[in-house]
Amino acid sequence: MTQEKSTQIQNLEAQPPIGIPTTDWKGVKRIMRFEFEQGGAAGPVGSTAELVRLPAGNVRVLLEECHMHRTAFGASGSLDIGWQAYSKPDGTAVDADADALVDGLNVVSAGDGLWGASSQGSGSGVDADKSFLIESKSGVTVQATVAGGNIPAGAKLTGYVTYVQD
Repeated sequence: MTQEKSTQIQNLEAQPPIGIPTTDWKGVKRIMRFEFEQGGAAGPVGSTAELVRLPAGNVRVLLEECHMHRTAFGASGSLDIGWQAYSKPDGTAVDADADALVDGLNVVSAGDGLWGASSQGSGSGVDADKSFLIESKSGVTVQATVAGGNIPAGAKLTGYVTYVQD
């Protein structure tokens, strides 16, 4: 029989204790809702829909708890979900990454679901638990990008992004 401890418990019991980021321990779970409707013209591949603007600081996005409902996009319709370029607190630039969170979500027909149940994004920071830590100086805009087909005029995306922050 073994009795092992998580990294967080080990840090808590260390002498002196090692700090545990609030995005990992005792953080506050928050949501940001979004309602998006495509304007009067269809948007081709590369068109974007800004969904939410996450706050500055350390934010852990919980992909298994982010949800989106969408109307049908039609033949070949697919979406990526990622972010616009931003800066880390130390000023380091982070490039835009259109499919960091969800890569190639099938939106041919109407439906809804959790992001974590979709194709995992390409972002190198997506953890095995389907969470993603974002550290930003002034916030991060999460957006959907048309990856296949087009977004029809009047198409709707509604849902929420769930994240943890102090």
